[in-house]
Amino acid sequence: MRSLSLLLALCILIGQLQACATRNVNLVDRNHEAADALLLKAGASLDKGKPILVATIMDVADLTKTTRFGLITADMLAGRLAQQGYTVLEIKLDRENLYTLTGTGEMLLSNELRNLSASFGAQAVLIGTYAPAGEQVYVSAKLVRAKDSVIIAAEDYRLQGDDVASLIDPDLALRTSSWY
Repeated sequence: MRSLSLLLALCILIGQLQACATRNVNLVDRNHEAADALLLKAGASLDKGKPILVATIMDVADLTKTTRFGLITADMLAGRLAQQGYTVLEIKLDRENLYTLTGTGEMLLSNELRNLSASFGAQAVLIGTYAPAGEQVYVSAKLVRAKDSVIIAAEDYRLQGDDVASLIDPDLALRTSSWY
C-alpha cells in the first residue's frame, strides 16, 4: 500500500513539473521562429543587400508606450534577421513619428518614416504590436515595404509564462525611442 501511495505521489509530482515546464515558453526560440517565418513568407520580396529597419514592438492599447517585453522582442527579431544574413540598421526615432492614424483608425507608416527609410535605402520595416492577456501575450509582427506601406509578410504568435508577465508589467513601461 505504501508503494502505491509513493507511486501515486510521484506521478502527481511529475505531472505538475511537466505543467510548469510547458507553461513557460523559450522567448528566444519562439521569437527566432517568428523571424524565420517572416523571412520565409517574404521570400523574394527581400534582398539581403538592402537594409531593414526594426521598430520596437508596441503595446496595441497605447502606441506611444512599450515595456521591456516590447524592447527585447524587437531585439530578438532584429538579431535573428542579422543572423540570417540581412542588414539591420539601428536607427533612433520617436514613437510619435512611427505611425499615422487615418480617419478610420487605420495605422500607416508615417511620411517621416518613409522618408527616413528612403534616405537609408531601407527596403522594409519590421513593426509589431503586442496585447497582454494574463500570463500570456499575443504578438503581431509584420515586414512592411518601406516605400508604400504594403505588408509583405506577417506572423502572429502567442507567448506565455511568468517571464512574459514580468516583462510586461505596466509599471515598468518605457517611454523611450522605438528604433534600434
